[in-house]
Amino acid sequence: MGEQDARAASPRTEMHLLAPRPPIRAYAIAAGAAVVGTGLIVAGTVSTLQVVFVIGVIVLVLGVALALVALIMVLRLSTTVIMDRDGLEVRRIGHRQRIPWADITAVKATRHHFVVVANSGGTEFVNPRDGEDKTVIALMTAIRDRLDANRGYGS
Repeated sequence: MGEQDARAASPRTEMHLLAPRPPIRAYAIAAGAAVVGTGLIVAGTVSTLQVVFVIGVIVLVLGVALALVALIMVLRLSTTVIMDRDGLEVRRIGHRQRIPWADITAVKATRHHFVVVANSGGTEFVNPRDGEDKTVIALMTAIRDRLDANRGYGS
């Protein structure tokens, strides 16, 4: 039995997480700002220089804000695609959509978007990775195999 037939015959649920690469530069800048800000707060407190203390607080708050924005962007761009025998489900923060295999007419991955065209309207979401990324290719292969099995191709 080929890999495609084994995947199609299996009723198991398959999950794929499409998440952007970690924003390491933003996290490093935020950490540096937090360290500098904390140092300025301590220096301003010890030397009783109010200006240094205030600048330290501002730098620390900006560092924490940058880290939070980077984290929120990673969470917003992350998408989970769950596939089972009946269809696929797309989960994002605040959004969940289930599409039966029989309704899907096309699936496309572009550099910036992932599109599932379906009779029921389908869905489109941001592709946080390059179209040539291994995660995106594995997802497209799994969807293709499941669609082929649903339509009776290759059996």
